[in-house]
Order: sequence, then structure tokens, then C-alpha cells
Amino acid sequence: MPEQPGSNQVRVRILRSSICQTDWRMLLGLKSNRLRDGLILGHEGVGIVLSAGQDVSKQLIGSICSILPHYFAGEDPQVNMGMGYLSASTQHLGIYVDGCFTTSAIFPVSCIRQHTGSVSGMEMIGLDNEKSFITSELVTL
Repeated sequence: MPEQPGSNQVRVRILRSSICQTDWRMLLGLKSNRLRDGLILGHEGVGIVLSAGQDVSKQLIGSICSILPHYFAGEDPQVNMGMGYLSASTQHLGIYVDGCFTTSAIFPVSCIRQHTGSVSGMEMIGLDNEKSFITSELVTL
């Protein structure tokens, strides 16, 4: 994986990720037709934006963000009509491209939603709790 994000990409330090039903089906081999050797699973997470590539606001750097599970490759009329779920160009993290079960990764900026509000980012994701589960504590299944 490249060290620096490219155009319309960000590098995120993963703070939290979870196993959802899609990940579980992948691990059980029930949804493995798109798996490739070395693929990093996990398509939902929370992290801190470490760096931003070209065409991405530098204001995102240092912010807590959610990492959405999918993005759309290129322009698609279904996406423009608000029906991205029907798009043939849908790409899923952890299925088509590397996902969130790692410590740091590069994602399309379209997968990133910056968290704002009165609750601190660390509280919001549970890092103020000594019993919190941190990605780096994951064990190999």
C-alpha cells in the first residue's frame, strides 16, 4: 500500500472497527468469491485522519471520522439520483479493496464522515474508558 494518499484519498489511523454480518460471512467462506490473497477485511470503522491527498481539504487532518463501508467508482446516474444502493459501480471496503481491520489505511475521501459536535471525539468512540477495545488489540481469528 502506498505511504501517501493520492488524489481524493486520506490516510486514517484506525481506532475502532467491528465485525458485522458481511465480515462474518466472509470469514465463514459464504461470501468469498471476491476475496484475494492479502485482502484486509472490515468495512466499518472510526479513526483519525492522518494525512490528505490532492483535492482533499487539509482541515480534515486530525479529525475523528467514521469510515463508511462503500463508495462509488466514477460517475454513476444511480448515485446522482440518490439511489447509490443500485449502482453497479459500488465498491465495498474489505471486499473489493482493503478495509478497516488494520492500524492505518488509505481510503477514498467519499468514505469519510467527519465527526463534529459538543462531545469530544475520544468520548464518542470510547477511548476515555479504560476498558475500551482498541483495534491494535485484535487477535487473528
